[in-house]
Amino acid sequence: MLRRGLSLGMALGWLAVGALAVVSADEISSQALSPSLPAETEQVQSAPGDEELDFARGLYARGLYAMALEEFEAFMKTHPDHPKAGEALFGKAESIFMTHDYPAALAVYRDYASRFVTGERIETVFSRIAECLYLTDHKAEARTYFLKLQKSSAADTRLTAVYYTAKIDFDAGRYEAARQGMAQAAQGPGRHPLAPYAEYYLGEIAFKEKSYAEALEIFRRAGASGEDEIRQAALLGEGRALFGLGRLDEAAKAFRDCAEMKGDVSVAEDAFLNYLSALFNQGLYSEAAAAC
Repeated sequence: MLRRGLSLGMALGWLAVGALAVVSADEISSQALSPSLPAETEQVQSAPGDEELDFARGLYARGLYAMALEEFEAFMKTHPDHPKAGEALFGKAESIFMTHDYPAALAVYRDYASRFVTGERIETVFSRIAECLYLTDHKAEARTYFLKLQKSSAADTRLTAVYYTAKIDFDAGRYEAARQGMAQAAQGPGRHPLAPYAEYYLGEIAFKEKSYAEALEIFRRAGASGEDEIRQAALLGEGRALFGLGRLDEAAKAFRDCAEMKGDVSVAEDAFLNYLSALFNQGLYSEAAAAC
């Protein structure tokens, strides 16, 4: 499980040490889960200013988002009627999105959607609008966009929408609806980038329902995905499931291994607290003291 606002994030509830207590988490940040959507190239004739736009795109491609934003804005100011004005506006929105200023990005995406209502990029823009709404905690409105995007003919867009709809359901405690959506996202055609995260949340749902054996199996499967962030979170989930099954020695090992992983520091800290709890619940007080 993971902490809100961090790369893989976690919202915890730490119960008093001494009870059968584990750290739990409910949220993986969608920035971590959302693959970057590359700008598409509009098929128009060359025009003055193209080199400036290419320069801005090059900065974006190298991850220099703040600099790219300045160049996209300069291009739009200098060439307001350029045939690729829509591409520049989209590049501006993407650059802002990648700097995590989601309210500002949302405003630019909405501006794009109002000015360029058709074209190959509009569905991508609606996806980004939905993501920004999700990330700014306007989840009900985000859900309406994601439900429409589930009808997309593009598998990547459709499965991303299915995942986020299920995540919103999960956040709202609608676990059966979330289970159905996550199962679809996890088993879609090919291997969607969000599939390991969807599988992880299937483990979370099983854990919340106290189906610890099922949760353990799912967390282990999610951890085998090869994604470092998911591996760390799934290992923490594995430890929690083992803890729930009363297999405290195995839980302690999973928590210790998770705490020692190089990844999300907050997840590692949570794993360490769980490790101490597992030791304490086995009566291994001297070992717990030595670990501190």
